[in-house]
Amino acid sequence: MKSNLIFKDGPAHQSALEPDCDVGGANTQFQKFSSKNHSSQVRSGRQWQRRKRVSVEEPILAATLSNLRGLFRRHTVLIVSIILLTSGIAGIGVSRMKTYYTATSSVILDQRDMRPLDNSAQRQSNLPPLNPDGEVELLKSSNVALRVVQRLRLMEDPEFVPPPGQLSKLISAIQAMFPVEPVEGEHAQSATAPSSMSPAAEQNIIGDEASDAVSNEATVALRNLISNTEIRRLGLSDIISIKAYALSPKRAAQIANAYAEAYLEEQMAPKLRGIERAERTLSRQLEQLDRELKRSEIQIGLRQLYQDTLLRLQGLSQQRYAVTPDARIGSLAPMPDATARTGLPLDKFVGMLGAILASFSLALGIAYVRDTHTRRVQTEEEIEKLSGVPNLASIPAIRTIGFLGGKDPVDEIVERRTSAYSDAIRRLYFNLQLLAEGKPQLGSLLVTSTEQSEGKTTLALSLARTAARGGARVLLIDCDIHNPNLHNLLGLHNEIGFVDLLTGICDERRIIQEDPKSSCAIMTSGDIRDIASEWLFQPNRLRSALLKLEEIFDLVILDAQAVKISADPLMLANCSTLTIFTVRAGWANPTDIQSSIHQLHSVKDSDFITVLTFV
Repeated sequence: MKSNLIFKDGPAHQSALEPDCDVGGANTQFQKFSSKNHSSQVRSGRQWQRRKRVSVEEPILAATLSNLRGLFRRHTVLIVSIILLTSGIAGIGVSRMKTYYTATSSVILDQRDMRPLDNSAQRQSNLPPLNPDGEVELLKSSNVALRVVQRLRLMEDPEFVPPPGQLSKLISAIQAMFPVEPVEGEHAQSATAPSSMSPAAEQNIIGDEASDAVSNEATVALRNLISNTEIRRLGLSDIISIKAYALSPKRAAQIANAYAEAYLEEQMAPKLRGIERAERTLSRQLEQLDRELKRSEIQIGLRQLYQDTLLRLQGLSQQRYAVTPDARIGSLAPMPDATARTGLPLDKFVGMLGAILASFSLALGIAYVRDTHTRRVQTEEEIEKLSGVPNLASIPAIRTIGFLGGKDPVDEIVERRTSAYSDAIRRLYFNLQLLAEGKPQLGSLLVTSTEQSEGKTTLALSLARTAARGGARVLLIDCDIHNPNLHNLLGLHNEIGFVDLLTGICDERRIIQEDPKSSCAIMTSGDIRDIASEWLFQPNRLRSALLKLEEIFDLVILDAQAVKISADPLMLANCSTLTIFTVRAGWANPTDIQSSIHQLHSVKDSDFITVLTFV
């Protein structure tokens, strides 16, 4: 006899099922696997391998999107929390972004060199041309920046020297209470605050003669000025662009123009210092010649030398005013208008959008790491590897009451018949019908799991309601006699139930109740009182009761306890037609799952399938 096994996302697979012994002369609706050679596990393994080959052929993009959806469903709270937290922090930062104005000036290098102490045209023609990259570094030096700070008095501008905050005032007060004696010696260094400037720029500040007496305010202004200035060469030309950023359009233009003027002054400074050194040398020579003329009687040669030196000194004094820099200002920066602003609403929107995308990527990354390092079963492939049998269905998670207006999971199948959850339950019931070769009677199904809270009761009730809506006579039994809950979910009484049926106190007609929202029959657990479950669930007693119920109903669903908590599911599995083992995604430990499956197989090698819940 053959049985067609249809997966929800794959083709039909056929497996030969061997007949099992009949119980009490009644023919069960499922053909049993052989318990001697475990041929069912071998065939299930082959089916699983075939399904794996089919899944490889699925489009890569569709598989990736499916994995992302599953990852988001499993870690919705974590992902949403990370996105809200990081986006909130980014929002605070973006809201505090200041609007800066941009002004740009330029200087053009003049490759002609004018040296006042050298009148040789031949030597001037041999001078190397100016290196534009070197001049860019000169513009970026702290010497030029310090000239701008002093020229515009930026040390008094709150934009460049912010007033100290409360924390800074507190630190200053503590330092004043415990003064530190200065370290003597020429190599003593003072501790300074960390700077955003490069080490080379810091060294320039320390080494400059003009910065020896620079105040702390000027140093802070210098650092902020350098960070708010962009200097670069335009392509391979001799033009250098100076771009300044400031909160005021007027201040931005002043800084850009002051930079260009300070650069020209910095170029002229070494030439003027050379003239000054030459003047001091010639002045000392004139003083010496004057003393010798007064002492010597032979004055003809000395007087001529004195006149020549005096003429050279006068020539130097005239050349001081003829010194020119090796560059000129190409264009002064005009006052920028509103189009030259940065930090506009569009910039803030782009920054916020980038922050949200980055936070979403961060949240997915953290969720993925948590998914792969928590040692919890998350996908169908993982549960199939653990169980060795195909996973018949994946049931998506649904929202509960009080969270974003969601429905109660137990009523989802009734109130939202077109939802993804309802569709997954119908798919599971369809596959179960195919297992029974389309016969109206399905026998008894045991629904259990490794631990509590894996969705077995919700799955059992949803499956029972789906079968009842399809016209089948369905009975759902709460077999969790130690911790019953089905009657609370449905609002039914639990005075008598399955326990009373097994003990023979009442027959099924007095025990069975009706589901308020479907035509499904319900049998609650009843009060176990002081009855031992080992006596109550004896195989002969269970078989007799289940066979009698299977004669009345097309499908009997047994909602049992978790395998890890009680041995009752093992006793029920010995008498049921099919075992549905539910596994909640990201819940149970793989080792516990394997142990539970091994225990169920060791009791009886009956038909066994898995269902992944809360995907």
